[in-house]
Amino acid sequence: MKYIFSFFLVFFQFHSIVAAEADVVDREKLESRVSERWGAFVDHKFGDAYKYATPTYRAVFTKDLYVSQFSHGVDWNLTKIADIKYDPATSVATVEVLVETKPRNSKGLSAEATVASVEIREKWLHIKGQWWHSSSE
Repeated sequence: MKYIFSFFLVFFQFHSIVAAEADVVDREKLESRVSERWGAFVDHKFGDAYKYATPTYRAVFTKDLYVSQFSHGVDWNLTKIADIKYDPATSVATVEVLVETKPRNSKGLSAEATVASVEIREKWLHIKGQWWHSSSE
């Protein structure tokens, strides 16, 4: 009985270490993909952001349709990834990002265009070892 208990204790400790390391790797991948996607928005390269949409979304919606939903009249700046909550049961991460927005070409406006800070909550799905942005929210 003592040996069985010791075996399970070692097994669960090893499993916890491996799971913790995997979570760190996945989190780093997720943060990288979130930053890359927002980098495409900052550069107004909406077609580049399309590649982060889930494979299912891309199978249904064309890149042109995706690009048409964004405005070139706004500048974005990702200031930080504020929080990540991951649900391993569903392989879904809720990512809160802080973004600054500012109207472009504000000539003709009576006042100087101001920067607005916005908190955006995104859903990211972990599918076959890769993180994908969910456009359903």
